[in-house]
Amino acid sequence: MYRIEIETGQGPTLAALSGDTIVVPDVGTDHRWPGWQSAAADAGIGSALHVSMRASDRTTGVLSLYDTQSKAFTIDDEAIAHILARHASVAVATARHEVAMAQAVDLGCTAGCECVASGDASM
Repeated sequence: MYRIEIETGQGPTLAALSGDTIVVPDVGTDHRWPGWQSAAADAGIGSALHVSMRASDRTTGVLSLYDTQSKAFTIDDEAIAHILARHASVAVATARHEVAMAQAVDLGCTAGCECVASGDASM
């Protein structure tokens, strides 16, 4: 499904990157993204729910939920999806931070090791 959205430049996941929650209650009758609609129907998707994942006022991704039945997602499902998206956003932000910190430490160690190996104590 994501490939179709990337190729066409449109679809509910891409729309959700703006920060909006996108509900597609019935894929068969929703014509907002014709290329996606056709592919989703062919894949047996009846309904979809896309919730933006945000951390520190930055979109980190989209939580996409699909069901084979139309009108499968209730208001309660949407509320739970928002909670899951918040948790996933924190996890993604934490993982990115840890990777950045590890890279910074690696760069610092490399520079320090080069300085010691070259005998240059000024660094």
